[in-house]
Amino acid sequence: MILYQNLCVTDIPSLSDKETLYTFDPRSILDECLGKHRYIVSCENLLTNSLHNQHLAVNQYAIKHTDPTQNQLVIAEISGDPRISLYNRLKGLDFPDEIKHLFVAIPHPEADNLALEKKWNLNYTYPDFLTYNNKIRQKELLGILTPTWEIIDPKTYLFDEMDNLFFKREVGAGGYATFHASDLTGMKQPSRKYPARWYKEEAMEGEPRSVQIFRYGQGEYTVFGFSEMKIIFKKNYAGGLMKKTEHIPDFMRESLSEALTCLDPLLASYKGFMGLDFLVNDKKLHVLEANVRVTMATFATLQLNESSSLELEFYRFQ
Repeated sequence: MILYQNLCVTDIPSLSDKETLYTFDPRSILDECLGKHRYIVSCENLLTNSLHNQHLAVNQYAIKHTDPTQNQLVIAEISGDPRISLYNRLKGLDFPDEIKHLFVAIPHPEADNLALEKKWNLNYTYPDFLTYNNKIRQKELLGILTPTWEIIDPKTYLFDEMDNLFFKREVGAGGYATFHASDLTGMKQPSRKYPARWYKEEAMEGEPRSVQIFRYGQGEYTVFGFSEMKIIFKKNYAGGLMKKTEHIPDFMRESLSEALTCLDPLLASYKGFMGLDFLVNDKKLHVLEANVRVTMATFATLQLNESSSLELEFYRFQ
């Protein structure tokens, strides 16, 4: 069952639990751009403007840019090394006695370790995250709903800069694990240190779009937002124009239903946020991938839905 409803934060009980410590650390998906220190700093504090009267783990800059009385803040100070995760920095800190759960917007192996150490329940484990976000498995399930693709071995593949193809990693964050044939700058070859499978995907014409979704369990979804994505350098997400669900046309709803039905077996008992990225060309959808996690559009969309505005322009920090 797929519903279309302009959900707000208050419609999602898992975002208003007084016994939960809420966190947002994108490092597990941004291994290709950990040098973007300011971006990671801003992500760690992203929930401060969306949640109210909750326990949040943040860094020291949260107090400068948000009302520190809006939530109960646990400060895990960030240093000059952007690689150190929020969860690593939380170790050894004191926590309110009522905390029994850890909410991760994006799973991280060190979050799993922290939850185990503190005997907290965890909303989303890192092994499950790797399973649900396996792009190759998603492609297999989507079949003809996705652009033509094929697994490759980057160590032997004869890359041709004239090809109109994208090369994508099996697991990774959008533009930081995606490369157009015309520019392979920064593409890490598989090695013992960086094991990975790659595939090539036909570059198709179309307008980049996404929908924001909350999954309640097998076969139960609520689509709560729609976005006209802004893509730069042919691959990097830079924000977009967020719209409410009434802007989603019928032809798109039919294809979204088909895509989610195909992907549903992969997601098992997952309950939480996800985004579905696709191209629209002549009223036909070509599904690119599902990001089974909080995305950069998730809370911007929830913010829009709490307002009287019909749309919201959102730019992700680069």
